[in-house]
Amino acid sequence: MKRSTALALAALLSLPFAAVAQPAEIAAADDSASLQEQARQLHEESAAIRHAADDQHVAAQKACWKKFLVTACLDEAGQTFRNERSKANALESRARGIERELKRREVAERDAKRAEKDAAQAAKP
Repeated sequence: MKRSTALALAALLSLPFAAVAQPAEIAAADDSASLQEQARQLHEESAAIRHAADDQHVAAQKACWKKFLVTACLDEAGQTFRNERSKANALESRARGIERELKRREVAERDAKRAEKDAAQAAKP
């Protein structure tokens, strides 16, 4: 019963992953505020998955010690934990990618302004 509940929770948590922007979509988006919000949401979602995975893992380990095949149960609980952490890591990676893109844009904008300023000063007699 607990395993089916954990699987149902994992299935529900995996639904929003399809809506997350891919790297090609990041380049097309021009709104920095929406990208920052998207990165923030990805960080929050990743943290929620990590906390849920930690809680489920602890509960599964405790339940495993009440079963006959303890090692197999612990192995299965560990694999489920690693899978959930992997999903959280993927979200974190996407969020960091968005943040890197925002930083690149910021640096490029700053460099362009500096080049403009230098060109203006060079044009002065």
